[in-house]
Amino acid sequence: MEKPEAFIAGIAVGGLLLGAGYMAGRHALSSPQPPPETGADEDHAPPRPAATARRGRHKPPKQEVPLIVGVTASSAAPPAGAVIQTGEALEVHAGPDEGSPVTGTVPIYAQVRVLEAGEDGWTVVSRPDDRAATLGWVLWRGTAPAPRRVAGVFGTATIRGVVHFTGRPPVMAVPKKRRDTDVCKDKDVKYNAVVVDGGGLEGVFVRIANDAVQGSYDPPPAHATIDQIDCMYVPRIQGVVGGQTIDIGNRDGTLHNVHTYRGVESWFNRPHVKGSPPIEQPMPDAPGIVKLTCDVHPWMRGFVVVSAHPFFAVTGAGGSFAIEHVPPGRYPVEAWHPRYGLKETRVEVGADGAVEVAFSYDGTEPEPAENRDELKDLF
Repeated sequence: MEKPEAFIAGIAVGGLLLGAGYMAGRHALSSPQPPPETGADEDHAPPRPAATARRGRHKPPKQEVPLIVGVTASSAAPPAGAVIQTGEALEVHAGPDEGSPVTGTVPIYAQVRVLEAGEDGWTVVSRPDDRAATLGWVLWRGTAPAPRRVAGVFGTATIRGVVHFTGRPPVMAVPKKRRDTDVCKDKDVKYNAVVVDGGGLEGVFVRIANDAVQGSYDPPPAHATIDQIDCMYVPRIQGVVGGQTIDIGNRDGTLHNVHTYRGVESWFNRPHVKGSPPIEQPMPDAPGIVKLTCDVHPWMRGFVVVSAHPFFAVTGAGGSFAIEHVPPGRYPVEAWHPRYGLKETRVEVGADGAVEVAFSYDGTEPEPAENRDELKDLF
């Protein structure tokens, strides 16, 4: 039979162990816990302080990213990896650009996870429990520093040139669907995707490459224009500075539908009733290509090329062009045609005078991604 002293000591040790288990259990229940891996409801998961006491140790809970509550578009950009709860509905964009299409909305009080955080205030967000389910881009304006703006300069030099066409151009005919539509069927207007005059290619957009020009250029206050005439966009290709407004007119006695695309993504889509005022639309700030189509008359096509600066031109008769007021420097110069894509050369521009450049297409170039299959089943 055990001695009384040993029996009392055993009771004391057992009491200490039981107290330690109780305190560990209280700590575990009062600390923030991650969701259980089994998918069970945390509020109804049975506590296990007794098992912890028997093992004589306590396993600390997993560390979770803290939840940031009440985030709005004017808040500071949250860090990558953070889980946030919105304090207002937030627009989600297809890309990190205010001009990019809005693909959805994160509703108020919803939770999302920040996957990437850029210095410009843009982040990529996903559902908090699924990093693969990317929702899109959100802009936070709170602490995004305003970039130091340096005004761009103009010069007195000119870049002149010609875009040659050396191959056999496709025959341009009247689109076969014109005969099925009122008003449009009254005139046999040949298509103008490829116009070669005296060996020169018309309708080519030529500019100094965007990243080669220093400084920022405000969009001109004057609006650029494109009209719908005889069920065609006129001119077929137009250039603007980022943020410049373009007026799209309708001179036809019929309904048109101005459906635009930025790259391959649909942008805006508006009906244009005959006799109505022009559609006034600010162009995106970021450089890119906006394609204009018409859902009513599917052969109609036009293009607006957005640039970061005003040093561009469109080739006219004979494929000639002139870019004026160019500051001195050495520049890459680009030529883009909606059917034959991009070409590039380099030029050295002096303080004044003119410099000559030339481009050449032969008709074998692949169609650019922004304008696939334009002539397919057209004639």
